[in-house]
Amino acid sequence: MTYRMINGWTKERMSSTIAKRVPEGGAVSAGCCQYRLDADEPKSQCCSAGAFIPDDIWPDLVVVEPVGTWDDLVRDNPEAGLEKVAPLEVAGMLEMQHVHDKLALRGGPARDGVLAWIFVEVEE
Repeated sequence: MTYRMINGWTKERMSSTIAKRVPEGGAVSAGCCQYRLDADEPKSQCCSAGAFIPDDIWPDLVVVEPVGTWDDLVRDNPEAGLEKVAPLEVAGMLEMQHVHDKLALRGGPARDGVLAWIFVEVEE
């Protein structure tokens, strides 16, 4: 299945955001993927979904603990407008998050796996 870019995102910009914010092994702490490794640091390393949460929105989000998914985050924070800033619709963000988490939790190349997924599964 392929996913379409939304909100003015391009594959190049999406890939660049992942490359800058997502560590190769993923943002894993205490055996779980984290939206941000340091919740108090605006430029903290992130999981693939966390990389697309704007710094000005982050402090006010209600994050499901210990593990949540993109659709949980959107549903639990309707006022945040995450669907208006995300590069993909909810189904695409969930699939990207699944690819990232599966690799990261096994100690695999989470960032490169997501970048490859974007190249194959995302259309502009």
